[in-house]
Amino acid sequence: MKTFTKEEVNQIDEIFKALEADTPQGVILCPPASQEDIEHCEKKMGIELPEIMKHILMKHNGIDSYPYVLDSLDLIAQNYDFLKSQSPDKASFLMPITSHYYSDGNLFCYDRRDGSIKCWDHETGGFTHEELSLVSFLSNVECDVYDDDDEFDDDEFDDDEFDDDDEFDDDSDLSQKIENLKKRAQEGDSVAQYDLALLLMELNQSDLAVNLLQKASDSRHGMATTLLAYHYNEGNGVKQDIVKAFRLFLTAANQGVCLAEREVGLFYLKGIVVKQDNKEGVRWLTKAASSDESDAQSDLAACYLSGIGVEKDVVKAVGWYRRSAKQMNANGLYGLGFCYVNGIGIEQSADNIYMGVVALVLATHSGHDRAQGLLSALGNQLNAKQDNKEVKELLDQIEALKDEKTFEKAVVQLKLHLELAVHTRSL
Repeated sequence: MKTFTKEEVNQIDEIFKALEADTPQGVILCPPASQEDIEHCEKKMGIELPEIMKHILMKHNGIDSYPYVLDSLDLIAQNYDFLKSQSPDKASFLMPITSHYYSDGNLFCYDRRDGSIKCWDHETGGFTHEELSLVSFLSNVECDVYDDDDEFDDDEFDDDEFDDDDEFDDDSDLSQKIENLKKRAQEGDSVAQYDLALLLMELNQSDLAVNLLQKASDSRHGMATTLLAYHYNEGNGVKQDIVKAFRLFLTAANQGVCLAEREVGLFYLKGIVVKQDNKEGVRWLTKAASSDESDAQSDLAACYLSGIGVEKDVVKAVGWYRRSAKQMNANGLYGLGFCYVNGIGIEQSADNIYMGVVALVLATHSGHDRAQGLLSALGNQLNAKQDNKEVKELLDQIEALKDEKTFEKAVVQLKLHLELAVHTRSL
C-alpha cells in the first residue's frame, strides 16, 4: 500500500484549494466528512479506507462542480457496492472515487495497492485509458484523456437541425419562445436546454434532445439527468446502456430528484445491474415516497404489504396506498381497493368495501389491467351472499355507480375520505 509523503499531501491540498476557489457561484460543495462518517462508511463497505482518502474526505470531501474530483462519502460507498456486484475481483483492490457520467457510466478508482488511478469499464470489466498517479489525476481535471467535449459539440445544435418555422407558423408567440430557448440553450443555460429538449422530444427529435439533456445534466440539472437516464434505460435516441442509466439515476437521486430515487430503489429491489438488496431498495423508495412521488408510494406500500425489505406492516401499507391514491395514481388506487375490499389493514365494513370499489373503478378508468378482474371476483362473492340484507344494500350501491352522476359523487366522497385519512393517521 502506497504511503504519501508530506510534500504530496500538501500538493493535493493545494489542488483542492485552487479548485474550491474556481468553483462557479451557486454550486454546492460537499461538506467534509467526520470521523464517525468515515467509520460508518468503512463498516458499510467492509474495508478500511486508505489514509490519503480519509485525509481528503475529512478535509475536502469532493467538489461537485468538477467531474474528476472525489464523489461524496455516501456515493463512494454506493459505488463500491456497485463495483463489488459487477467485478468482485477488482473490488478486492480498487476503491471508486468518482463516477461522474462524463465517464460513460464507468468508475474512476483508487488502486489501494500502489495509489494509482484507474478507470474501470463497466461493460468489459477491464480498464480504459492509461493509469495516473493521484496527484496527476487531480492536477489534470481538464486533461484530454478524459475530455468529453468532442462527443457533445455545440455546433451539433444549429438552426438547420431544428427548424421550427413549419411546425409553428400559426403561433408566433410559441415560435418566439422557441427562438429564445435556442439562444439561451446555446449560451449554456441548463434550464433552457432542458425545456428545449422536452420540445424536441415532442417533435420526435430524440437525438438532439439527448444532446441537450447531456449538456443540462453536465450542469447538474437533476431532472435533465433523470430524463437522460430514461433514454439510456430504454435505448431512446441512444444505444441502450442499462448500467449507464443506473449511474445517471444514482447521480440524480443523490441530488434529491424523487423520480430518480424511485428508479434507484427499483434497481436494488429487482437486482438489475447491482446486487439485489431489498433493504437498500426500500430506503430509496422511502426517500422518494416521502417527497410525495405517487408511484414510489405505491411501490413502498407493496413492500410493506408483503414484507419485502422491511418488516411486514399492513397498516403502513394501507397508509402509503392512501397517499398514492390521493393523487389518483392507478397502482395506488388498485392497492387501496385491494386492501379495502379484503379488509387488509382496515376493517372490512360495508362502507370501506364501497370506497374500495370506487377506487378500483377509478383504477380501471386509468387502464389498470387487474382492477377489473378484482371487481368481477368481488361481485361474484357478494352475489353469493345477497340474501344478507347488508350485502344486498351494498350490491345496490355498487350497481348505482353505473350512473355517471352517482359515480362522480362517490369519487368526491372517496377524495374527502382519503384527505381526512392521510391527515389524521400517521404512517
